Amino acid sequence: MIQADRKENFVLGEAISVLENTPSVLRAFLIDLPDSWLEFQEDPEAWNPRTVLVHYIHNELENWMPRVNVILSDAQERKFPPFQQMPELSEYNAIDIQQLLVKFTDLRQKNLSELRKLDLGPDDFSREAEHPVLGTVNLG
Repeated sequence: MIQADRKENFVLGEAISVLENTPSVLRAFLIDLPDSWLEFQEDPEAWNPRTVLVHYIHNELENWMPRVNVILSDAQERKFPPFQQMPELSEYNAIDIQQLLVKFTDLRQKNLSELRKLDLGPDDFSREAEHPVLGTVNLG
């Protein structure tokens, strides 16, 4: 989703290619790292590689496809609900990186399947909704 005032030509196939490849890129970066690297933080507020992966999983569950559905809805007022960047991290503490990567891959594949079923056309990409921080954004 982009801010509505940008005038770029959105190509769904290009976006899907990036979305499809993200799990394998993350796997290549993370799978062989020792836990000390996965958990390393430069300061207490910084995210580490594991935190980023949990954030991606959370986004797959709570963010991007629900937002697509808001934009495509026939509602008079289309607004995204506020989004918490991270879930409760304790629910992911006992899950190793391999399992997190599998979970992310599975969720991404499911969401891409849902996206393809929407059979989006060029007019759909200009549909808009209100983002709680960015203001008006469109599907493209």
